[in-house]
Order: sequence, then structure tokens, then C-alpha cells
Amino acid sequence: FPTYLKYSNANSILNPTEGNTFIYYGSLEKNVLDAAKLFYKQTFTYEIYLPMGKVDYFVLAIRSQLGNIFGPSVYHIPLTELFLGGSEDTLRGYKYKTVSPLNCKNEPIGGKSAFYLSIEPRIKVTQKIGLVPFFDLGVVSKKEFPEFEKKWFKSVGIGARYYTFFGPIRFDIGFPLD
Repeated sequence: FPTYLKYSNANSILNPTEGNTFIYYGSLEKNVLDAAKLFYKQTFTYEIYLPMGKVDYFVLAIRSQLGNIFGPSVYHIPLTELFLGGSEDTLRGYKYKTVSPLNCKNEPIGGKSAFYLSIEPRIKVTQKIGLVPFFDLGVVSKKEFPEFEKKWFKSVGIGARYYTFFGPIRFDIGFPLD
């Protein structure tokens, strides 16, 4: 039973330069291997775009995401449904989908909750080319709510944007700080 709600007053879907976006996604699911184990996964995403000046040559973009899963322990939820940081939107620079609590073999097991924050000053060098330095941080936890006192993962990087009529083409390279 998926639920998707979105409110946005951003001035563009593909390349916003001002406005806010709030997205809620929730879904009641069950593990097909253990049908008695229902769980509810939800994420709250907030994005804000702050233009710095009268033209769109410098925009500060901030994205935060909070997610959690209510239900059984991480060991009774499919790995594909658990939170794993390290992607094009969460903790860029880390190996893909590896930021999470670890098992005794130092392998990611996924988390029941996560919080991610990304800060990007978007700078247009020309009408078609832009540079985007970024700073990402986040925490993933085995508990239903993020444990903010646990280790925070951080990454920095730089991106290039080529602005086309159908939206920007992006290339990012990130480096973990841990």
C-alpha cells in the first residue's frame, strides 16, 4: 500500500533555482519469506533552493532526508528495503550502498533508519556549464529512529553540470572523509 505525497513551489522540476520541495513516501510491506513479518517504511525528504543574487548563477541547494522502518529487526527485513548510504543522492564518495551498520565480518547489513544531509553551492560558469562542490553527511542505524550520537559519515566532492534543454547532465566525484 504505497503512499506518495509531494508539495513543491520550486520553479523547475529538472533544475530548480528557487523554492522548496517536500516529499513523503510510505509503504506497508511484508517479507514474502516470512509472511507474518509486516513492516512500514517511510521517508521524508525536504529540499530548498536559495538563489544568491538576482540571476541563477549561484544557488545554494540543501537536501535532507529522514527515513525509518517500523516492524521487525533488520534481520527479518529484505536487504533491498533497508537503508544503505552511498549512492548518487546519499553520501557520494562511498562505495555504492555500503554505509550502514556492519556485521561481524565488517559487511553492511542495512539499517532501519537513516538521516542524510547534502549541501551544494551550484555555480554557473557559463550559460551551459556549471560547477557544484558538495558536502554530504549522514547516519544509518539498526534502530527505528536514527541514533544521532553514533558515528556520522561525511563526504566532499565536486560536480560538473552541462545544462541542456531537457535538464542538466551531471558528473560528480566524491571522497569519503572517514
